[in-house]
Amino acid sequence: MVSSSQKRHAAQGVVAAGMCSQRQACRYLGLARSSWAYVSRPPKPRTVQIGEAIAALALRHPRYSYRRAHEMLRRQGLCCNLRTVQRMRRDQGLGVKGPARRPKVPLRLDAKLKAVAVNDVWCVDVVFDTTQGGNTVKFLTIIDEYSHYCLAIAASRRMGAREVIAALARLIELHRP
Repeated sequence: MVSSSQKRHAAQGVVAAGMCSQRQACRYLGLARSSWAYVSRPPKPRTVQIGEAIAALALRHPRYSYRRAHEMLRRQGLCCNLRTVQRMRRDQGLGVKGPARRPKVPLRLDAKLKAVAVNDVWCVDVVFDTTQGGNTVKFLTIIDEYSHYCLAIAASRRMGAREVIAALARLIELHRP
């Protein structure tokens, strides 16, 4: 979207070149004629003082949010609206810097095993379900990745490491080459 100041500048250029009148230029550009003669006022000294205090505070404490900055300004005797502090920080580009993100480590090519034959890679998963009475039932499923054949499903109300190791040991004994 084009701002009023840009429209005003364009209209003044067209009128200065003698292409049309001021009234026509404003109508063509969709600019109100009252905006034609608008002269922006310089900021008040108090606004400049608050802006400088916000910048200095952000330099000393870059992790302070606009709410914390507002409270610190209030303690210094510079009372102003909370939204004014928020707007001034945003205009100055003083957002809170978050923690530095760690770059993601690329996966090694050999990290995931690919199954090339039956019984090469087994997938183990534990699935939870609830009975009608409200009790939890756990299912240990072991699937061969190559053939997608379900090797075993063990169901129990309690499933710990011992039960998983016992089920895997039974399968190893059964499918040993």
